[in-house]
Amino acid sequence: MKTLLLYVLLSLQGTAILGMSRSRLRYSTQGPNVCAIEELQGSSSIRFFPECHSASSTLPCDKPSLLLSRRSTSSRYLDRTCRMPLNQEVCGQPTIVRFDCCDGFEQVNGLPGCSGLKAMKNLVETTRDLELNYAVQVAENLGIDQLMRTQGAFTWFVPNDEAFLNLPSKTIEELHGRDAIGASSSLLYHVAKRRVMTSEFTDDMFQETLYYDKSLRLNRYANGIFTVNCARITLPDRRATNGVIHAIDRVLTPLSNHGSVTDVLQGDPQFSKFSTALVAAGLDEVLREKGPFTVFAPTDKAFQAAPPGLLNSVMGDNYAMKVFLKNHIISNVVCGVAIVGPIDLRTHAGSYLNVTCEGPGNLLVNNGTITEADILATNGVIHAVDSVNIPDKAKTVVENMEGYGLTYFRRYLRPAGLLQSLSRSTLRPYTLFVPSDEAFRELGSDMLEQLSNNRPLLRRTLLYHMGGGKLSTHTFTDDNPLPALDGRNSLRIQVYRQNAAGDMGYGVENADIDVADIMSRNGAIHIINKVLTPPTEYITDLLQNPTFSDFLDMLNLTDPSILQVLQKSKVLTVFLPTNKAFQALPSAFRKKILTNRKTVNEIVKYHILDNMMLSDCFVPGVQHHIPTMQGQEVNITSYDGTVYVNDAEISMLLPGGGNRMTRSGVVHVIDKVLLPEI
Repeated sequence: MKTLLLYVLLSLQGTAILGMSRSRLRYSTQGPNVCAIEELQGSSSIRFFPECHSASSTLPCDKPSLLLSRRSTSSRYLDRTCRMPLNQEVCGQPTIVRFDCCDGFEQVNGLPGCSGLKAMKNLVETTRDLELNYAVQVAENLGIDQLMRTQGAFTWFVPNDEAFLNLPSKTIEELHGRDAIGASSSLLYHVAKRRVMTSEFTDDMFQETLYYDKSLRLNRYANGIFTVNCARITLPDRRATNGVIHAIDRVLTPLSNHGSVTDVLQGDPQFSKFSTALVAAGLDEVLREKGPFTVFAPTDKAFQAAPPGLLNSVMGDNYAMKVFLKNHIISNVVCGVAIVGPIDLRTHAGSYLNVTCEGPGNLLVNNGTITEADILATNGVIHAVDSVNIPDKAKTVVENMEGYGLTYFRRYLRPAGLLQSLSRSTLRPYTLFVPSDEAFRELGSDMLEQLSNNRPLLRRTLLYHMGGGKLSTHTFTDDNPLPALDGRNSLRIQVYRQNAAGDMGYGVENADIDVADIMSRNGAIHIINKVLTPPTEYITDLLQNPTFSDFLDMLNLTDPSILQVLQKSKVLTVFLPTNKAFQALPSAFRKKILTNRKTVNEIVKYHILDNMMLSDCFVPGVQHHIPTMQGQEVNITSYDGTVYVNDAEISMLLPGGGNRMTRSGVVHVIDKVLLPEI
């Protein structure tokens, strides 16, 4: 067909769908019956098709179609039904869009768009018009062209000429010949028994063929790709009088020739180590079941390239080995030709594999490369990969520390006498709040030297970062203390909104959790941004500082129950005014409130929250209305790194950036006295 419009390079912004950047392009007015094709620049074999095409490609694009049940109508033809999702790029390479006549239409001189309606032809003649000449030649040589001309309705998945020319000579001979019992060539395996449009495709759909009723596996993907036995459909839905044609990029072989995923793996020597491990874990029988499965199977070379210590540790633990193997298995069929951008696939281990591509045919999974894609099986597909993918939950906490670059904490485990316990998976699990290497460096060289030279101090410090159980952030509750394994202290957890979008943030004591939920086989790791130090003083001890004597004087005038709360509670927040803040009050007013015990009670309680809130708990640019012990709310806002309580600013006077940790909770020093409405 004659192209209506020059190629248009895409430079649109979109949203991610199935690992691809997607946008919507509104057609310019090209005239009626014009459809769009998006394809990889320089390759017509990687194509995506507009929604108007797949909905009803014989209907003019400016006429009502099934698509209009989902779109508002418009007086502008083409704008109405031909808004199409665009991928923008394939495997990092830009796509282009061209406009052609929709199937069955052609241009007429002097008329806009594609105003001429072609006469429909049978499957053979339609295939010839599409210049799929090799398939027609094979059909004629075998004498099945009459079947394809006169009977039906059929769906013919027609390999393009390039697909035939790339076949080994032996396979070509088989296509031109007949099988042992005299039936026609396996070319009939490309012919489904009824008309099947791509709009009917569902995930892992099977369709019987004329070749001994053997079935084809049909798949559709959200990125606009359709496959049959993992062959890409390069030109869909070309209608004929007795069926429909889908051009594909390879010659098909019956799925039944391949056996189950387990059978294929065990029959291929490059997967001998992986197959042996599957049998040992009892997963070989799982992969004989119906499925469907996608298996990213490490080759023997991948096993040989893996770190031997880590691999032996994983393979020597039944639980870890099973998790490791499951991490290579995906439910559903993910064909290699359908991967045109980054996508995260959830494995049977509950972890995710990141699969992407760098140029067509160059497929990557996590840090490895797919060396052979689309190895077919009756119940799925196999991709050979050159690296093993060991998930966090198959490793011990010590092994995950190495993987996440937590070198300081890992290095200190041996002199602290904790390495052996944390390297085992048979003992009780642990929850570890592990400071990053940067957090340790911020301690300074003197403190690091002290930790290295004082083993009892080092052991207490590390144990203070550890609790019992395997706790993920999904189980955290605000201000819930977790007993630390030092036997003396508890770790107070904070749960808060991290931003205006409502994402959750988590902290422990005065540290933020930067990386959460590294779930290991013998515990959980949460990476924090500070080295924790157990608080030794209560809020009442801090008040002995002369800087806060005025607030202490007020506290001594209050009801004794307030002082008891400050001494016994563990999760308070106190906004502590300095003496300068009190001196800024008018002297007459200051004298008046100090002589009224009820007023003093109200003012002191107005400075106390009954939960622990660090400065990171406050979302920038958002007002937080927090009830105080007095009952009224304070209004807390954060702008440009400064936190305000009503009109008072949290001062950096004390260490900890305004977050002074005590055994009673957290203290924020403020530069003004907070006054409730009394």
